[in-house]
Amino acid sequence: MYQDTREDKNESIDHYKERLTKFSQDFELGLFVHLAQKSLLWIVLFFVLAFSSAYIYLRYSQPLFQSTSILQLKESNKASQLLEIDIAGQNQNDDMMSDLEVIRSKEFLKTIFKKLPLDVTYYNEGEVLNFELYKSSPYVMTYDVKNAEAFQHKYYVYFPNTSEVNISVDEPISEGSFQTFPLSSPIQLPYVTFKIKILDFDIIKKDQEGSKENENDVFFVLNSPKAIVNKYSKNLSIKVLSQ
Repeated sequence: MYQDTREDKNESIDHYKERLTKFSQDFELGLFVHLAQKSLLWIVLFFVLAFSSAYIYLRYSQPLFQSTSILQLKESNKASQLLEIDIAGQNQNDDMMSDLEVIRSKEFLKTIFKKLPLDVTYYNEGEVLNFELYKSSPYVMTYDVKNAEAFQHKYYVYFPNTSEVNISVDEPISEGSFQTFPLSSPIQLPYVTFKIKILDFDIIKKDQEGSKENENDVFFVLNSPKAIVNKYSKNLSIKVLSQ
């Protein structure tokens, strides 16, 4: 049996050497250079497209941030302790699966996301992608929703000065398409009431420079609790590290 294995191995080596020798004989350098020159345009075009795609992606895509946490789940069975019965581990796996399902549930996630500043999203509208400002927005707003229609709109804003704001709903601000409100009092719309506070007018002014007086591409969106859960629960990954 050992002899047969050795002979098979020698045959494989001989077959490999034969193929290598045949390839060396059939390979023509001149033909290879000719084919490479003929395909040079496609090769260059491929690399140009690859580098252009990478540049556009890095230039316009915002970084995604990831956060991780480790939870220790502990069950205390008072009944077993009082009766001095050792039933540890009997239903441990079932209990663990139940806990994971609770953590994945949308009702549980809704209570978690309420503690994060996700209900209002601030944007600078770009030609390709919208740039989310998150907590770097130079203005903030508080709101009181009257009905669910408030979550279905984009609220474009323009600050002509530190005491007023121009607002247009669902379309960029242009002549005749906005209303002017004082910042000193709540802004009343049919489906929502909100109040805007300027944090840094210098940044706002800089962002608005170069545009026409009543044109602006800054807006915010109100996110419903359901929309927040649906958006972020897709990226949630839960796994057991140790039973």
